[in-house]
Amino acid sequence: DIIIGFPKEQKKEFNNTLKIIKKIKFDNIFTFIFSKRCGTPAANIIDNVDEKEKKQRLKCLNNLYIEIIEKKNKMYLNKIYDVLVDSVSKKNKKYLEGRLATNRIVHFIGSKELIGKIIKIKITDSHPFFLIGEIVK
Repeated sequence: DIIIGFPKEQKKEFNNTLKIIKKIKFDNIFTFIFSKRCGTPAANIIDNVDEKEKKQRLKCLNNLYIEIIEKKNKMYLNKIYDVLVDSVSKKNKKYLEGRLATNRIVHFIGSKELIGKIIKIKITDSHPFFLIGEIVK
């Protein structure tokens, strides 16, 4: 979890966050704009970071993350992996959804009988948040 725009966050501190993201190249991050929560110590701190600035920083961070994950996902192309079949895709019932050992989501065409099984999938396409593949026969 990465919170952007914490009270008193300076541009330099935000840039340091970007440097860390570039260095570590996380497989997954959750990003949020700071918001006060009653009962927390931060709720009493004066929030001096402009809302527009917070949104710009969040957009910048998310764009960097997408750039990193797109490059990482391309490394999977044209290779065969074991995939644990989880379910039918929520977005497109034509596809099944599974996961690699690295927790990457893979969509592919197959029958519901494969759910719960580990099968071989060749990755044929990559997107920022998932991969597309086909069953290896």
